[in-house]
Amino acid sequence: MLGVVSKPAIDIAQLVGRREQFSYEQHLARSTYAYGVDLRRSAWLDGSTVGDPLMRSVDRRWNTLTTNLSADALQPPGTTLSTGIMDQLLGLVRLLHAPWPSVRVLQPAVAERWPIVTPLGTTKGGSHWLVVDKDRLEALPESERTFLLASGIAHLQCDHGPLFTAHLMAHRGGRGEGIVRTLLRPWSRVCVFSADRAGLIAVDELEHARDAVRAHADPGIPWLPPMPDVAQRLRALEEFSKSRVITRLRLSGPQAGWSLAPRLAKVSEDEGEGEGEGEGADAEDDSKTAADAETDADAKPSADAKPDTDSEPASTPDDPVAEAEAAGEKLAAEQAAADDAREAAENELAKAKARERALAEAWSLARCDQRLTRRLGLL
Repeated sequence: MLGVVSKPAIDIAQLVGRREQFSYEQHLARSTYAYGVDLRRSAWLDGSTVGDPLMRSVDRRWNTLTTNLSADALQPPGTTLSTGIMDQLLGLVRLLHAPWPSVRVLQPAVAERWPIVTPLGTTKGGSHWLVVDKDRLEALPESERTFLLASGIAHLQCDHGPLFTAHLMAHRGGRGEGIVRTLLRPWSRVCVFSADRAGLIAVDELEHARDAVRAHADPGIPWLPPMPDVAQRLRALEEFSKSRVITRLRLSGPQAGWSLAPRLAKVSEDEGEGEGEGEGADAEDDSKTAADAETDADAKPSADAKPDTDSEPASTPDDPVAEAEAAGEKLAAEQAAADDAREAAENELAKAKARERALAEAWSLARCDQRLTRRLGLL
């Protein structure tokens, strides 16, 4: 009886420990790129006098909201995105070290009343939903699709899901929407900057991030939290592109692809090249064998042929001229190899110095935060 009682206690302790470890990992991951003011305000929201009643209301009404959404706005849970986009989403989750969300697809009849990607959730990471308009998302260019998905994942990672959920609940309830927008404005006006930074990390090109912000700055959805001016978002992205985070990503080379299809295609191409090389090598060996046999047949003297006594004698292994030529060729080859090794070492040293110089000239995350905070008038 005691064993039956103690075992669940051990399992609960392990579950709590894993959850605390995961929460700490999330904190470390988002603190590497997110806007500092946004993180501090999100941590303060749950315990604030203004935010705590709203957040507790979100948690209490979450099950009712998801039930109603599943009935009138979302497709069945089995409906999902294409394999390529799901692979892309998995890659972004790994890149940001973010929690894996529950992906829900909108019904076509109501999709126009929603953004293309909407993060929803409860406080303290209890639930993470990513509501997606499948048709519009798949029709986007790859860079814009990557930016929107990364931004949505970053919203969930930075605990912005309850902000969007509170606005949606007020809109669907038909009352209190203005009060919610006013009370949560200090949080909603800064949360988008963290999400934009994650989008820039994902696309790895400032111009692609700018184009995505311009194209989707105003989705025309009345219940969404108010967003900052586009010019402020573009300026913040430009400054973050000079940070050490982006500099390290660029110095590390092109990011590995996240879709499984390109990897499989590359493997098949490599196998095809290997097979082609093997067939060519076999053909070459066959041709060499035939040529060697023909050469041996030509070189083999006939039984009736007499040796040519007037021909020059072949060089013997003790020939000093041949030995000197062989030693000279060997010395030249060793010298060339040494020159190549020295040149490669010099190139690596130059690259290392260039990386150190680039990191030294890059901006710190605190500098980016400070400039943004002053422009927003939060000091």
